[in-house]
Amino acid sequence: MKEKALCCARRRRCCPGGRAAAAIAACLAAVAAARPAAALGPENVLVVVNEDSWASLAVANEYVALRRIPPANVVYLRLGRLYDIGSVSVDEFRQKILLPVLATMQRRKLVGQIDCIAYSSDLPYAVGVASDIGDRKLPKTITRAASVNGLTYLYRWVLAKDVTYLAMNCNFYGRRARWRPATRPATRPGPDLVERARAGLLVGRAKWDEAAAAYRKLLARDPRDGQLHYELSACLARLGKTDEAIAELGRAVDCGFADLGKVRGNEGLRALEVRKDFRAVVDRIAREHLELMPPAAFRAGRVWGPSGLAALPGRGQAYMLSTMLAVTSGRGNSLAEVRSYLARAAAADGTRPKGTIYYMANANIRSKVRQWGFAAAVARLADLGVQAEVVPGTLPTRRRDVMGLMAGTAGFSWPASGSTILPGAICEHLTSAGGVMRERGGQTPLTELLRYGAAAASGTVTEPYAIQAKFPTPFLHCFYAAGYTLAEAFYQSVHGPYQLLIVGDPLCRPWANIPAVAVDGLEAGRTCRGEISFTPRAAVAGGGKLQPLEVYVNGRRIGTAAAGEVLRLASGKLPDGHHELRVIATTADAVESQGRAIVPFEVDNHGRRVSVKGPAGGKVVLGEKAAFDVSLPGAASIALLHNGRDLATVTGAKGAAELDSARLGLGRVQVQAVAAVVDEGNTVYVPGRPVELQIVAPAPLPALAAVPDGLGKGLLLRPGDRPAVVIKDMIGRQALTSNGVKKGDSFELEGYFEAPADGLYQFQVNFHGRLTLDVDGKVLDEPPGVSWRLYPVALAKGWHRLRAAGTVTGSSGLNICFGGAGTASLSDRTFHCAAGS
Repeated sequence: MKEKALCCARRRRCCPGGRAAAAIAACLAAVAAARPAAALGPENVLVVVNEDSWASLAVANEYVALRRIPPANVVYLRLGRLYDIGSVSVDEFRQKILLPVLATMQRRKLVGQIDCIAYSSDLPYAVGVASDIGDRKLPKTITRAASVNGLTYLYRWVLAKDVTYLAMNCNFYGRRARWRPATRPATRPGPDLVERARAGLLVGRAKWDEAAAAYRKLLARDPRDGQLHYELSACLARLGKTDEAIAELGRAVDCGFADLGKVRGNEGLRALEVRKDFRAVVDRIAREHLELMPPAAFRAGRVWGPSGLAALPGRGQAYMLSTMLAVTSGRGNSLAEVRSYLARAAAADGTRPKGTIYYMANANIRSKVRQWGFAAAVARLADLGVQAEVVPGTLPTRRRDVMGLMAGTAGFSWPASGSTILPGAICEHLTSAGGVMRERGGQTPLTELLRYGAAAASGTVTEPYAIQAKFPTPFLHCFYAAGYTLAEAFYQSVHGPYQLLIVGDPLCRPWANIPAVAVDGLEAGRTCRGEISFTPRAAVAGGGKLQPLEVYVNGRRIGTAAAGEVLRLASGKLPDGHHELRVIATTADAVESQGRAIVPFEVDNHGRRVSVKGPAGGKVVLGEKAAFDVSLPGAASIALLHNGRDLATVTGAKGAAELDSARLGLGRVQVQAVAAVVDEGNTVYVPGRPVELQIVAPAPLPALAAVPDGLGKGLLLRPGDRPAVVIKDMIGRQALTSNGVKKGDSFELEGYFEAPADGLYQFQVNFHGRLTLDVDGKVLDEPPGVSWRLYPVALAKGWHRLRAAGTVTGSSGLNICFGGAGTASLSDRTFHCAAGS
């Protein structure tokens, strides 16, 4: 193993998106360099967090803990000044999200290691691309809204403002399906050509009897011509001879006929679609004549050519996998639901579940657009040992083993189906608004499937016009069942991904053959001096081969080694303190599944050990301070870090510091003290052992003992010293203006609402001015002064009262939303008031 001197974690700040042209060139050049080996795992995922959102922090904390994402792989952005939580322009996306993320990767030397960008919640999910399109005239099916995932995946074109990213065939990594050419004997010249032309004219004149006779005559001379059998089948169907028509179609397939498009588009055969024996023939065509490109593991540094094969740099395109971990605003999920599906997904890895993949077939165009591949996908899944069925209807009914779902419907109720989603399942439905997360977006959103346990779901962020290329093909589940990660399975099955929003765990891999890895000679927690000697071991079920093992220290790749090789690491090249070794094994097959061993250890060559004492019991209530005492003799300063963020610094060798738990976020977090020691003119950073904390929600506010009599629907607005008025809602930022509240005016807003269960809820406010929110008389802590202020509040089941009081200092518009599972504008749907109060 080639050894390298390593640096420990230290203060990091996100790079702004300035000097765009230079940054674009540098990022493109850097990402192009592929690492020699390794597949998609925690070390290859970059988690992007909106630091201004309590929910984004909480979701990221959960995912980082579940997947053991290295601290250096977490990037925090300040996005509170975005006008809209859910959407941005493509220029804002480039400058405020994409370029800062890529620049941070480069600065942290993670380029070549990162293959996937996972966005936490409360980052924009939709991106308007009108400025890139300009005055170009495009087909109406190329609509001007893209998803954050699609544009991240296609980042190279996006950075170059090249609207090739809108093309329906721009994903060269997507695995293409094609119909195997039919085997047809050469048509003999002379009379046969004349007879074929005559039969075609008879069909054109709807003379079905005469046309059928002509085709029978031709078949007497050429009985192995599948095209003739197909033409005869259509004529017989027109004559109502359905049994004979289906038999002839079967003979056509026997003779090599494979044009499923012709069969599905033939008006004469359409009446046969209700018959099982007709569908059996159609399924046979799909099974026997649909060819699929072999799947392949993903690398951000790999270049793919238009043919779908690996290409040389400059002759193809490189990509970056991307999903969103959660949506918690608009039509999103609750934090409890997000934690549940992320935990279920992580626990499903390598379990090889026994559930069933369900393909739903119905007459809806949303279903029909993908039915061409159902039978072939079911056959391929059977070859992999995975049960799959094509089921008529909208949803599988009373099935307790849903391990995957491909549906096509505008709306559904999952509880009404009586079915159960198993851990790790990919469930999605093709429709126009599945990925539209704004309130009242219409149709059932993808988050409904996550609510009931799916590991991931997807949908487009705007009207897609039922274009197959914008959605996963039926082979999504085949790639997944072959052992690929969820992110790889999705992007191998989508050819024009610019509008597709994918929400869920990119690393989930239920069918992966995960190598077992162990490290001999270095026990967890061991204190080391001098040379560290250890031996990594790895094996995979079935005796499969492995690629060279990869060795990481402190989240960064330092070299490769063979299993069983004795490795030596000079601890003197590491500063004293806490470090982490990771050994990763990758299968030497097309899937390239990863397994890993993670070993924390201490280095003590110079007697430097940071003493850290955190909060008693390791539990802190959100909003309270987390107190730390730190010391290291001779230190110039000691910083307290969370995922590389410097949250507090003690000057000198000893001191106390308090961390704002709201900046840490809810959930499991690790805080690490890093001391700066000046040694012979050089600054050495000594990392302490991380302190694990659990940031918990405060006790819920108790429900009101009583509410006023005669509550009616709506909210009570008191505009300054004028009489109170009852308003219907706070939608559209015009509620204040339309009731006479102008710049400089004060106002009060009051409403009663009912929490359906104990839990964590949130208010989201966009307002230019001073504003105080209180619930049941408790004033909510105001987040930083940004455009959107996001207030979490724990509530007990029952009735509560909201009061908002403010003074308009800028625009008189006010947006205020509330919810537990997602959010919606305050309205008479959920709020009540007493008109006389």
